[in-house]
Amino acid sequence: VAWVRSTTDTNGAVRFQKLETGDAHEYLAVIDRNDMRMGSERFQLPADRGATGELRVPGRTGDTSVLQVSSASKILLDLREESLEVMENLVMENTSNQIFQASPSGLAIPLAARAYARAEHRSSLGNGHG
Repeated sequence: VAWVRSTTDTNGAVRFQKLETGDAHEYLAVIDRNDMRMGSERFQLPADRGATGELRVPGRTGDTSVLQVSSASKILLDLREESLEVMENLVMENTSNQIFQASPSGLAIPLAARAYARAEHRSSLGNGHG
């Protein structure tokens, strides 16, 4: 893969000229913008004509309403003699056309109030009854 560097103009466009063509030469378009790197798949330029391409950079959002738990998520329950172990593998899906960017402190998923009530109930049964 060849490395040819350039900078976009005021319209966000960049032009490359006199690039090698044909199957023996592969390229990919890469853009660095706002601490993010995005790129295309590898491609070749046809030998018999010119080519144009476009690499669109989506906006960013921190709105958690665009996230949903994927059906690929798993919750594993391991019942032991005197305990229950719960393991979660939550796969989050972004439903928007923007890149989700969590806050610097990360992404917190609050538990339902009932989850806290169950945990308190369990700890009160820790005397071997129930």
